[in-house]
Amino acid sequence: MTEGIYKEWPTDEHARWIKMGHFFGKTLMENVKGYAKEKITSNCSVEERLAAEKAISDTLYGFMMLLDGVIDSSIDKDHGVEFALIARVFDQNTREYLEEIELAPDGDGLCMGIHMWEDGEFE
Repeated sequence: MTEGIYKEWPTDEHARWIKMGHFFGKTLMENVKGYAKEKITSNCSVEERLAAEKAISDTLYGFMMLLDGVIDSSIDKDHGVEFALIARVFDQNTREYLEEIELAPDGDGLCMGIHMWEDGEFE
């Protein structure tokens, strides 16, 4: 399991960010992309399947651009907004939060990570 045992994660703050970023990427690819791919009709042509899979990947990349702050998100001429992606680690038994890591927009770059995650690299 690439995410490892949480108690064994590195103690360095940046290394923990990287670990959580890759865990997010693994979750995104397996659950979100996996779900979308399952919704592609089974009787489509190879070309249609490839086009649908490319659309899924492009959509996920666009979403990472939004979270990384690459996409302009001006509300009006005087106001903007940034969307934050926060990972909260909690104890499964007590539901107590143990740690909070902001992955975006102030992270290491989800747009860079998604290229690795598309290739199945989560380390």
